[in-house]
Amino acid sequence: MLRFWSTFLKRLRSGEKVRINRMELKCQKLFKRNYKNDFMKLSLLALIGLFSITSYSQIIFVNKDAVGLDDGTNWENAYKSLDFATKNTITGEIWVALGTYYPETDRMGEIPSNSRRKSFVLKPNVSLYGGFNGTETSREQRNYNQNITILSGELGNPNSLLDNSFHVIEQGTSQTNAETIIDGFTIRDGYTAINGYGGGGLDIYDFFIMRNCILENNYSLSDGGAIRSSYSNAIIEDNIFRNNHAFQGGAIALIGSDALIKNNVFYNNVCDDINGNSSTSNAGGALHVTAYSSPIITDNIFQGNYAKVQGGAVDLESNYSVVFQNNILFENSSEDGGALYIDGGGKYLFNNVFAKNTASHDGGAIYLDYVNTLECINNTIVDNTADHYGGGIMTSGAGINMVNTILYGNTSFDNYQIVFYFQIGGFYSKIRFSDIENGIDGIGRNGPEDRLLYEDNFDIEPEFVDSNDNNYRLEPNSLLINNGTFSNEIIQTPWQGTQGEEINFPLIDVDGNPRIINTIDLGAYEYGVLDISNFENERLIVYPNPTNGLFSIKNIGNFNNVTVHDVLGKKIIDLNLKTGINKLDLSIFASGIYHLKFISPMGNLNKKIILLH
Repeated sequence: MLRFWSTFLKRLRSGEKVRINRMELKCQKLFKRNYKNDFMKLSLLALIGLFSITSYSQIIFVNKDAVGLDDGTNWENAYKSLDFATKNTITGEIWVALGTYYPETDRMGEIPSNSRRKSFVLKPNVSLYGGFNGTETSREQRNYNQNITILSGELGNPNSLLDNSFHVIEQGTSQTNAETIIDGFTIRDGYTAINGYGGGGLDIYDFFIMRNCILENNYSLSDGGAIRSSYSNAIIEDNIFRNNHAFQGGAIALIGSDALIKNNVFYNNVCDDINGNSSTSNAGGALHVTAYSSPIITDNIFQGNYAKVQGGAVDLESNYSVVFQNNILFENSSEDGGALYIDGGGKYLFNNVFAKNTASHDGGAIYLDYVNTLECINNTIVDNTADHYGGGIMTSGAGINMVNTILYGNTSFDNYQIVFYFQIGGFYSKIRFSDIENGIDGIGRNGPEDRLLYEDNFDIEPEFVDSNDNNYRLEPNSLLINNGTFSNEIIQTPWQGTQGEEINFPLIDVDGNPRIINTIDLGAYEYGVLDISNFENERLIVYPNPTNGLFSIKNIGNFNNVTVHDVLGKKIIDLNLKTGINKLDLSIFASGIYHLKFISPMGNLNKKIILLH
């Protein structure tokens, strides 16, 4: 306690501003009022301030419509300004009620001469939580899908980007840490109009966690329309990125970052010309990863993204290893690599679905450029299109180890599922235990024949449940079931897991079910999981997913009931299922991730659906 009083008084004497309730006291003013030598009076003031100086356990409340004392102590007396709350909080949680909030000062806490430099600030030990209605007593009571809390960079004319904030949120002057959390907000309308500056929604250089947010309509004339994360080990999970634009990384740019990108939805993000400005390196419609980055990108959905030059959804240009697993990539487009463009060091592709992506030049789904080793294990690469070469995959100097992968139904001018351009570099490739349409004749090779090892493969119709509805799970009669391999000798360079373990094959499939039942199947989905009749066998199909509100459940089986739950577990729909087509409508609910719980006499099954308005 004595240490506290001593520190407090030193801060006062030094002239530092110290918040006591709604006052800011300066020691110079105190001295003029003859408090200089009055230790007792200063101690009393310190005691009053003890409960208002933010501590780690303290919660600060923000509600723009509050009518109380504006001191942040509870919902009734909540701060009206989020900017003031963040700038003046040292540690703790800031709870923000629904509404739209605008930044008022710059990252230094000052009112800038250029209003576009206004931004909300991220700080160490300060967590921001949105989605409250202004009555909650615990964080678990909030509903961020219903109580929309917007952080907006729209500072002036809503019909112009030219007066929007450069960054809606940015890092302050201190290094952030594991308590720097952004959770439950819609972050929108940032416009980084200076070439070389990125992150219209968020620009950060240290560790942070972002969860349960929607990032939309952010722009950058450089990297990362929504987020630029530089040299930081961020956690970005359970978010929706839509309608963001940048020259590189329409939604996210990782620069020297070992981030975890998990369970996000990337929809309709773009790398192209912006507001009359153009670039020749438009790459990564949703995600752009630069050198010295080693992220894990897992369990995401990429749909409808576009890049003018390469990597319609994702552009991986790191010279370090990158793990890309359990992702679904539909209907993305670019010039090269309709869904994915890879350039650089070793990459791991496990359990991904690439379908209905298009390239106006080469590599309908994937383009590989000088990739030392690509471990392509248990992927489903189907129904993609390239106007020139490689309907599924185009390689320009790359080594692939392809195992348990389905490469079927892809179309191109050259009629090849995959093309190897062996004349560039001294790369060797192997294709084993995979299903290649037209077999060896479905593979284009330019260069020495001995550069490709092709053995133990198939050329058979995969028998998907319903490819028209993007259901690429295997029918029970598919010959690709139990015909893969999980030999530890197959993978050339095993992935070192988070605990240092060697991972030769994925342990779960893209649905999150156990990967090896009997013998591993081909493709991204494992048939025969769980003890009940499985999703495929029951012919339970949910489509379209993502949806804009209306969706169907095709039930040809024994499921008799479905309940729909929001992210907090609250049941919002309870429907008895009939055999055949069942229609549901989520239009009245906010965009987000919803959980479907199906019930049958043989057991229960959980799925999720993405709602995008």
